[in-house]
Amino acid sequence: MSIFKAKKRIKIPFFWYFYFYAKSHQNTNLLYTRIHARLSVFINIINYITYMTNNNRSNTPSSTKITASRKQCKLEEEVSSQLRILKSDKELMTNFYAAVDITTKKKALEDILADEGFICRQADLIFRYIDGVWLKLDFDKIVLGFDISKSKAKEITFMFGENFRLDKIWNISILKGNKKGTVHKYYKNSFIAKAENKDKIHISVGAKNISSKYRNIRIEFTPSYFSNKMIKKFFKSLFRVFGDEREKAIKNSIITRMDIGIQLHNIFSSLVTIVPQGKSTFFSWEYGGQKMSLAQGLYDEMKGNGFKILNVIYCPVSNYLHKLYKKNRYSIDEAKSCLSSIVPATRIESRYHYEKSTTAISYSVNKMRDVPFGLPDINIITPETFRQLSLKERLILATTKDFNSQGLPNIEPITLPKEKLVAEYNRLVNGFMTILEL
Repeated sequence: MSIFKAKKRIKIPFFWYFYFYAKSHQNTNLLYTRIHARLSVFINIINYITYMTNNNRSNTPSSTKITASRKQCKLEEEVSSQLRILKSDKELMTNFYAAVDITTKKKALEDILADEGFICRQADLIFRYIDGVWLKLDFDKIVLGFDISKSKAKEITFMFGENFRLDKIWNISILKGNKKGTVHKYYKNSFIAKAENKDKIHISVGAKNISSKYRNIRIEFTPSYFSNKMIKKFFKSLFRVFGDEREKAIKNSIITRMDIGIQLHNIFSSLVTIVPQGKSTFFSWEYGGQKMSLAQGLYDEMKGNGFKILNVIYCPVSNYLHKLYKKNRYSIDEAKSCLSSIVPATRIESRYHYEKSTTAISYSVNKMRDVPFGLPDINIITPETFRQLSLKERLILATTKDFNSQGLPNIEPITLPKEKLVAEYNRLVNGFMTILEL
């Protein structure tokens, strides 16, 4: 054992270091100069780190984001061999989709429209859809309202208030309002149900105005994001939460929106458009949040008794790039890298929207088969039409998407196969109702 005692270390407050340092310098100007020099070095180091971080930050989205965006836009990595296209044809389309300015985009479009072989192959491919077995429908979005009492709505709100496990698959958590307005404006509370695939079902509870078209609980989701097993489990568990109000909730339910679409894989979107039957609105290609003077697609709105049908044609590749980059700018090489993992496509949708009126006809979940469906009545312009036009006329039609544009001859559209679409619609709806056990 040491006979010497360790000296106790005296702790000196930080500001005394500065005081003694200052006292040791009789020349105050010298002190300030040294402090300024050391601060300058420190600031320069911080600026260098910031500069290197910003310049080395990759603008390429993560693989997780690419996969999620591809799924949301219903784009595939591979398709059937009967729907595949030449590598050179995909390169032509990729050059167009990846273009970041109107000059480059129009030049890429001209290259495509001048390629007779490309247009012939596209015409052949779209007729494979129309005449074959490839014309498949999918649910893009559905919004359902269930008629539960105010007391049941309060009970469910309290139940879902904390992280709630609906069943072995689904977890429910509260959705708080933010600047994006995630809480539905006509409801008091909103929640999200998540499963293992991380996609969400939005649940809104407690309508602010029960006399409106809304019911006390609102469910919004995209069925094609989930497996049949997941959807079945969700609604079975949800109906169990309704308790003795289950039968009334379903009987008096309402479908306020139902979107059904067709994904035409490997069809170049600028070679297809729909013939408007109602009020039409064209929309443009965009890059970095800025619109280009080049039509991408159109909305065709028709009114019915208490509802409207919105038929839409657009390019899901554009949505895909937007989801990846939002309003940020990207290079052609970055876009091409993201496009290399997808099959390009054209999408046509029919969107049913319920609109409340004194004479409005509403449809419950049990009456889903009767919901108006617009796709069988759509007439379209196909690549076959472009084969009959001059290059100048092709450019007019492809850039405007309007077959009534000045400078175009009389164009005969074709009708989508009505019987086939109705049969496919019944198959889709019957399958969904079976999942819900209705």
